[in-house]
Amino acid sequence: MRSLLKKLFASSLFQNSIASGFWQLSNLLTPLILVPYLLNTLGEAQYGAFAFLQTLMEYGFLLTDYGFLLSATKRVAQETSLSRKAQLLLHVTFIKVVITLLLGLFIFIAFTYLHVKEYEPAAFISLFLVILSYSIFPMWYFQGIEKFKFISMLNALSKAVLVVFVLTTVKTANDLSYAVHAYAVSYAFMGIFGMSYAIYTLRPALHSLLNVKDWLDSKEVQGLLKEGLPFFTSALVPTLYTHLPTIVLKLFTNNLLVGLFSLSFKVIIIAKYALSAFVNVIYPRVCHKATQLAIKALNSYIRKVYTPLWISCLFGCIFIALLAPWIGSLIGVDSQNVEMFTKLLRILSPIPLIVATHVWFSLPLIAYGHNQVFSRAILSGGGLALVWQGICCLFWQQNPPMLTYAVSLGIVFTEIVIGVLFYIGYKRKYALMHAIKTS
Repeated sequence: MRSLLKKLFASSLFQNSIASGFWQLSNLLTPLILVPYLLNTLGEAQYGAFAFLQTLMEYGFLLTDYGFLLSATKRVAQETSLSRKAQLLLHVTFIKVVITLLLGLFIFIAFTYLHVKEYEPAAFISLFLVILSYSIFPMWYFQGIEKFKFISMLNALSKAVLVVFVLTTVKTANDLSYAVHAYAVSYAFMGIFGMSYAIYTLRPALHSLLNVKDWLDSKEVQGLLKEGLPFFTSALVPTLYTHLPTIVLKLFTNNLLVGLFSLSFKVIIIAKYALSAFVNVIYPRVCHKATQLAIKALNSYIRKVYTPLWISCLFGCIFIALLAPWIGSLIGVDSQNVEMFTKLLRILSPIPLIVATHVWFSLPLIAYGHNQVFSRAILSGGGLALVWQGICCLFWQQNPPMLTYAVSLGIVFTEIVIGVLFYIGYKRKYALMHAIKTS
């Protein structure tokens, strides 16, 4: 027994899981501290206005990621040459920065011509700096080389910077812009130090590459864009249908309902952190094993390492639904609004379990390169979500509470549809690969 435990603790998978868990723990503790504080300091209406800016941040993160958290991570995990990894760092960073600059131009034009009076100009400048800092942090590179300890420590430090800045600068309901400035400082800290360390690990290869006049290979850039596109579209649609309710509620209701929805969805996001912690660890390993194992053996490996997490997700979702009123009171929701918050949280509570179920089928699809099947499932589900959001606006525009419940329920239905499509695609590809092997 002692030897088994010693072997377990010494395994890189266990150590990476602990490090990734620490990463997600930092992401978990930060909203647990900041959400009640911001809610009580800014008020529910102003918190709704801040939540809208956070939604814009999420869209910015998605656009600059361009699917590289999956496609580039896979390339790094399967690449053995240090010079090739250095080329990937240069090209991916170049693409992400260009996308960020284009996005910054869009933010400037939108702010100039829409004359948004609810927010100060400095808030939009900090919003751009948040997205720029995020874009230069090579998370995909560190996942590919399995440097989870470093990114966990850096993430914890950046979250500590965020908490300190928010607690020391946001003091009244008029300090919404300071909250955005705090995010800018935090992400700048993480982006600069993360990129510096990546350059340090690749310095010999990068030095030789940068001495070459034409270090930027247009064909490589095109190839990376092509590889990332299915993952980008697959990530774009979920971000649209999970954050579109915030936009819809901002347009058709009020900041109070935006705040209540954002708070309930924030709890679900926190629950998903535990799931993504482990998935981030096993993803590069599954991609590597896919080059060595047949699909049946790979499935056995996934079942072995993933089943305990799925069971934990099941119990976690049950506890969220049962403890919804207590969670609302804990984070500081006004007593008059706890009932609505409870209903919203219970509607959204199955989402982590549904997403956890996706992994059984989506991970093998990605590992064996069936990106189009993965992408089609996401796009189909996302298309259904957009139709549902439109129907909700059409029928319940004059009934804000009902509109809020309906758009929340649409997220759950969409995740179920995507899971079914993953299963169908997986079964078809599994049957095909099995038939090829037996023949």
